[in-house]
Amino acid sequence: MLDVAAALALPAPIRDPYEPNDDIDQVDPNGNRYVANAPALTTPSRRATRIAGRVDRHEDPRDVYRVWLPARSRFTATLTATTDGDLALYGTAARSVVGRFATDGRLTVAAARGTSERLTYTNTGKGRWAYVVVKPSPRAPDATYRLALGSAPARAV
Repeated sequence: MLDVAAALALPAPIRDPYEPNDDIDQVDPNGNRYVANAPALTTPSRRATRIAGRVDRHEDPRDVYRVWLPARSRFTATLTATTDGDLALYGTAARSVVGRFATDGRLTVAAARGTSERLTYTNTGKGRWAYVVVKPSPRAPDATYRLALGSAPARAV
């Protein structure tokens, strides 16, 4: 039976303007199913940002965001979540972050236990696009999260 009073007392779901963003082709302007209207989170002129979101194993199993990796820089993504969440970074050679292609083009992953993850990647070449993926860990059904992204020159780290 539905408890209307209890349902109304729950906090409103977090706003998620980047949906749909469950795989690369939905957020890549060159993808065959590009449907997201949201811009990349970081760009050549915007090197850092923060965003909040929610993933759910059954309804919204992952969030994929397009990011810019500046030349000769260290890219950092920091995830703080309500439950155990995981991060991954994929290059543009990746076709998908799902199924049999899930490891093709993966640059690095952060999947430690706990509510905080830190992913770092040093881009030793020229500036390029990549994709950050947030998903609940296999041990968690969902996660509400905050994601902080930033880049610094590689020589400064």
